[in-house]
Amino acid sequence: MIGYILVSALLIAAGLLVVGPLKHTSLIAWDERTVSWFAQHRTHFQNSVSLYWSKLADAPSIVAVGLLIAILLAIRGRWRQSAYLAALLAVELGTFLTISYSVGRARPTVVHLGSVPSTGSFPSGHIAATIVLYGFIAVLLWKSATARVVRFLAVAWVLVAALAVGWARMYRGMHHPLDVLAGAAMGIGLLLVFSVAFNTVCWPAEGRRS
Repeated sequence: MIGYILVSALLIAAGLLVVGPLKHTSLIAWDERTVSWFAQHRTHFQNSVSLYWSKLADAPSIVAVGLLIAILLAIRGRWRQSAYLAALLAVELGTFLTISYSVGRARPTVVHLGSVPSTGSFPSGHIAATIVLYGFIAVLLWKSATARVVRFLAVAWVLVAALAVGWARMYRGMHHPLDVLAGAAMGIGLLLVFSVAFNTVCWPAEGRRS
């Protein structure tokens, strides 16, 4: 709840600045130009690659991966961690909807590749969900995996996926760069709050089970 309130309040304030006092500044002009540049340099190959990364962070994909991880945790008897993942994804969704509808920023004025969600452009829910879900998995592996390469790959995947999803959403005309940065901030903020609670609530009770 604290994470939801804090992250929502900060990003709503930032979003209202973007659609209000900063609307006619060079920062927002750059924001719009960047998306236009991507739209003007589209290729068939990049269209296909961006579609893959965009779908990876779509709600059905996030739910499917999250459900799979939750089931695997439950099978191993880690019920608290499984429930915590479900709660974390629910908080991410609630935070995203709260910010998006409070700010109400319009999507970029370019041709969109794919269907346009009914939510606003600020922040990017795709990148926030990517960071929250795969960040959760990275935290689990960092604490339980004995092989350093596994830990490294888990963290590296979060970074690669976040960057690729952010690029894909801008390339496909769904978000401005500031929207993507806000989505990343939202995901990181929730993950940080989660990590503190996870260490105190879940890990001591279940983290060391084989």
